[in-house]
Amino acid sequence: MARGPHSHWHAQKPAHHQIYRINIRMDLQARQYDYRALRRL
Repeated sequence: MARGPHSHWHAQKPAHHQIYRINIRMDLQARQYDYRALRRL
């Protein structure tokens, strides 16, 4: 049943770097969004 990108054993270690990058990218987008929201106030 556990096939695809969400299978635990295989996906954890090699995907860690990609997840870290994605988190940074989402964090930057969130900061830009907060900046725009603060400018509107």
